[in-house]
Amino acid sequence: AAPAVYRTEDEFLAYLCGFKALVYIIGYNKQQYENLDEAVDKVSSTLHATLNVKYGKGAWAVIYGGDPLDAAKPDIALLVDRLRREHGMTLIAVQAEYVDQNWGGVGSHVDAVYYYPTEFREDGAVAWGGFSPDRNPVGTTRVLLDVVPRSDGAPLTYWLAAGGGAIGKDELVAARDRGLPINALPAAARYPAEAEAPLGPCWELWGTLSGDPDDELPPFKRATAPA
Repeated sequence: AAPAVYRTEDEFLAYLCGFKALVYIIGYNKQQYENLDEAVDKVSSTLHATLNVKYGKGAWAVIYGGDPLDAAKPDIALLVDRLRREHGMTLIAVQAEYVDQNWGGVGSHVDAVYYYPTEFREDGAVAWGGFSPDRNPVGTTRVLLDVVPRSDGAPLTYWLAAGGGAIGKDELVAARDRGLPINALPAAARYPAEAEAPLGPCWELWGTLSGDPDDELPPFKRATAPA
C-alpha cells in the first residue's frame, strides 16, 4: 500500500501527535552493514526492552531519512524495513520534496512520509541532512531537531544510532545538546570510512559522552544539566 503523505508541517505534526513517542534511527547508507541480521537484532531488542515496555507496542513509531530500499544493499533502509515487517513497528520517512517531484517519491515500505521543502547547499546539491557550514541543521536533521521538538503536544523523540557515519555522529551530539535522549549500538560497516574504526564514529563517540541515564529508559542518555 502507498504510504500516507504529509506535505505541511502542521499536518505532519498532527499525525505525530497520535503516537506516545518516536525514535529516530541513524545508520549506514553507502557504508552498509557487515551483518544486517545482527544489527536488526540489536535494534529490535533495545526498542522492545525500552519503548515497548514504557509506551506499549504500536504506541510509538520509527522515523528515518527515507533512503530507497534496495535488497542488494544492506543499509539503513533495509534495517528499518525489517523492523517494520518482522517486528510490527510503524515506519515514517522524513524526506525532501525533491524525491517526490523528481524520483517518484519514497518506497511503499514506509507507512507515512513527510515531504519537507527541499533545501540546497552552497554548491547547488540537495541538503539531505546534517549541518550547514555555520552548523545549522539542514534537511531531515532540521526537521527532527528544530521542527518536531518545538511543537506543542508532539511526542518525545529518542535518537538511536545503529552504526552510522560522520553526519550521524554530529546528529547525536546535537540531540544530546538539546537534552534529547540518545543511544548508540555497535554495528560494523561493510565499507568503513576508516579501517581502524569499523564500528563507525557514532559508537566511538558514545564511549566518550558524559550524560545522565534516562530515568525511565536507562539505555538512553540525556545530557547533564548545565551548572
